Amino acid sequence: MVRMTSIMNKFLVLTAMLSFSLTAYAKDGEACELTKGHKLPKGINFFSSENDDASQYCHFNDGLAPINTFKKQDGYPTPDKYGFTDKNGNIVIKPQYESFGYFHNGLAAVTKDKYDDNTNYQRRWGFIDKSNKLVIPYQYNNVGYFAEGLAPVQRQFEGKYGFIDLQNQMVIPQQYDNAYSFNEGLAAVAKKDANDNLKWGFINPQGKLVIPMQFDDVSYITYDTYGFDQGLAAVSKNGKYGYIDKMGKTVIPFKYDSAWTFSEGLAPVMIGSSMNGQTEKWGFIDKTGRLVIPAIYQSLEGYGADGYYEFINGKARVIKGDKEICINKQNKTVKCDN
Repeated sequence: MVRMTSIMNKFLVLTAMLSFSLTAYAKDGEACELTKGHKLPKGINFFSSENDDASQYCHFNDGLAPINTFKKQDGYPTPDKYGFTDKNGNIVIKPQYESFGYFHNGLAAVTKDKYDDNTNYQRRWGFIDKSNKLVIPYQYNNVGYFAEGLAPVQRQFEGKYGFIDLQNQMVIPQQYDNAYSFNEGLAAVAKKDANDNLKWGFINPQGKLVIPMQFDDVSYITYDTYGFDQGLAAVSKNGKYGYIDKMGKTVIPFKYDSAWTFSEGLAPVMIGSSMNGQTEKWGFIDKTGRLVIPAIYQSLEGYGADGYYEFINGKARVIKGDKEICINKQNKTVKCDN
């Protein structure tokens, strides 16, 4: 999938969440704001925030949000250890982990192994509950978050992925070259073809392949959630993106150079690719595939608390003529909320 520069910049701050799926960012989570009148203890901040303001990457999920302490590195404040707080600023889990995932199904992925370029692939991940009890040991090289009682895991670097249940039983065998967490009853999984290229399809919670492995890419919904959202998934085939339903039927043709999930009835799509020497332009389609907002924008910017490139409360943030503006669903320029 074609990524914009602004997206890549945002991924740089997410090094604390280094599972294969950038563990457990929640699109529907509440923004990291405490109940009125409460505040975090001195020296503790919400995840990736360098002051008292919550980062757009930080959300409450399952009632808890990530926090971190800071250390100085090369003269600059750098997130150090990670823990979790509740909405009243009570430190439920003291900062002690090197990396983390958000809570889902009552569990969060954590590791105490430090990250560096040489040892990242030997990091061991486990899962804790909300009492900070290690309920699944540090035994996995890579993990996703739990959804519908299942989580994708990889035991060894470059090993196969399977799915464990909440009791750490491997209920879907390790057979995939990549896998994402379940969403709306299906999980995106991939195997390499004869040319060593990943081909993606979808399985159900019983491990049955319900949509064959035929796609080159599966677009993300949030930073760690891939696949189906509102009954549709944006996928690519032969260099173009389109949308399929849960039966695998094409409902919007494969004709876009990039495509993302729907929000408030509209989805951003890109026409033209810089990799092909073309000018990239973004617009928005409805669920019939009709381009309701022309592809005239150079780029999109995150809007709202979750920072995603979509309509939030009837507004989307776009780049036109190197200027950031907000538009409504009638493609009229409106005042941005923040």
